[in-house]
Amino acid sequence: MSLSSSPLDFIESTMITPIHQVNVNLAKRYLEVLLNNEPQQEEPECTGVDHLISMCRWIITHPDMIMDKQSRWIGFIQGVMAMRGFLSVQEERDHTRPMFHEAYIEMNMVVPVSVGVTND
Repeated sequence: MSLSSSPLDFIESTMITPIHQVNVNLAKRYLEVLLNNEPQQEEPECTGVDHLISMCRWIITHPDMIMDKQSRWIGFIQGVMAMRGFLSVQEERDHTRPMFHEAYIEMNMVVPVSVGVTND
């Protein structure tokens, strides 16, 4: 903590928000899918099933992870899983959007306008 910050800044930065909880729940969902998919013999380390599993486990066991990093990790996991055919972008979007909208409302945030996506 820097000299210019207050103790409240630290408390707020480590607080588990509703968005953190949504990300943890998604990591649990993705972990279950990943555990049911065998790693391929020659897969790049950073996009391999084992790496995605370790990322999910980290998010689950560190729910106070900085929110923007946690959200980037979830997006990365989703992207790789979509590219590997483990999930559908549209189905995942339909599943996660209400969860995040509820979290935004709970945090007194404006629910963002939805933007269209291309077909999976």
